[in-house]
Amino acid sequence: MAETVTGGRQMIDTERKALLYRATRERTSRLVPELTEAQLATVSPACPKWTVQDILAHLVGGAADIVSDNLDISIPDEWTGKQVRDRRGRSVAKLIDEWDEVGPQVERIINDGAHRSWIVRNLYLDSGQHEADIRAAAGLPRPPDELLWRTSLEALSTAITRAMNEHGTVTVRAGAGEYEWGAGNVIASLEVEPYELCRGLFGRRSRRQMLEWEWRGNPEPIVDLLPRFPARSTDLVD
Repeated sequence: MAETVTGGRQMIDTERKALLYRATRERTSRLVPELTEAQLATVSPACPKWTVQDILAHLVGGAADIVSDNLDISIPDEWTGKQVRDRRGRSVAKLIDEWDEVGPQVERIINDGAHRSWIVRNLYLDSGQHEADIRAAAGLPRPPDELLWRTSLEALSTAITRAMNEHGTVTVRAGAGEYEWGAGNVIASLEVEPYELCRGLFGRRSRRQMLEWEWRGNPEPIVDLLPRFPARSTDLVD
């Protein structure tokens, strides 16, 4: 029987976080050089301001900023946008070379577990979603990493429970994982694929799509409380 993850603070070991980040980095580093020029220039439906190559530039630039401690993210779009702008015109090979240099340093920072930034300590969340964004835009299968999605859901449990506040509890079965988010009486139950749930929680699904998941009870009062990024205005299937 699966252990139920509740909304208390989740203690995910730092080695697992570092290994998940490394896995997404290595898969993406192998994948992107094999893409065609047309695929690299494809605008990502999940990140419509960026092409596939721009997403790679963000992943590389984010790692470089962590290593150099350039973490003024008071305006997140400006911070990430500069990572992309600074690397425009660089070849995929040059971007991968830079990631090969800074990526292992980031993994050591994550494994140390002492960094002040929650985002840095859980960087696999960002790299995992963007790996999925790249694959979807390029017309390729989903990332083959169930541990990535399960750990992502564990990591978000505290924040979702906090967002639920006094709205009650939602119980979730996602693959082999079971989750209880919120407090008090159960007002809705959900069964959904881990990948699909993660995409919704990271703003890659519309409200309509999330309401069409397999719910018991009425999700209307709480569905907007679940995503950590705003839901899309249009549907996205990947």
